[in-house]
Amino acid sequence: MEEFFIFVGFVFSLVCGLVVANLWAKHRQDRLRVLDEALRNGDVDPETKRAILDSLQAKFPLRKVVFSVGWIAIFLGIGLLASNDRDAFFAGTIIAPLGFGIVTL
Repeated sequence: MEEFFIFVGFVFSLVCGLVVANLWAKHRQDRLRVLDEALRNGDVDPETKRAILDSLQAKFPLRKVVFSVGWIAIFLGIGLLASNDRDAFFAGTIIAPLGFGIVTL
């Protein structure tokens, strides 16, 4: 029975990851389309074009990744706390507060 829950958790995590990746890709594509239309427009002054080009060079949002890892750690810790295994319980007592600390940064 434990293997079933591990499998379901893995599949759920995989599906959630794919959905989030798809949403990020759609958002980025829409953003790039709007910026492309703005750059092609001849009425845009040079300062605005420079601001648009700077926004295209934005870095990957590391803060969002850290926040997501924190939430994953919280729920992983809660799941380990709910297990009957003594070692998993102690691991959960470490992982859940660490995840909470990461989320609250």
